[in-house]
Amino acid sequence: MKWLEAVSKRRKQRQNISAFKALMATPAVGAVTLPANARLALRSVAGSVEGDPAATIVGASDRTIHAPDLDAGGMLVLDQVARGAVVTPVAGFELMLDTGLSNFVKIGEGA
Repeated sequence: MKWLEAVSKRRKQRQNISAFKALMATPAVGAVTLPANARLALRSVAGSVEGDPAATIVGASDRTIHAPDLDAGGMLVLDQVARGAVVTPVAGFELMLDTGLSNFVKIGEGA
């Protein structure tokens, strides 16, 4: 039955990713309300210093994400963010969606 669980999980992941098609076609500027659960990343456009705010997430629990030292193009991965959460990247960061196998696609950017 492990294979059935794996197939079911992968199917759900594909459904979640398809919910982001509009954002993948036209990335948002500013706040992004997640239409499905997602594995996200924050990519630094010009680099960041440890402790710089990278984004805020408002959902079941509100939090501010602080970046580590990142070179230009460096990413901070957020493993799971729930559907309905509002993610607002800070200016200088891009919001990226993992479409599978750590292939990230831009769905938003800081204003």
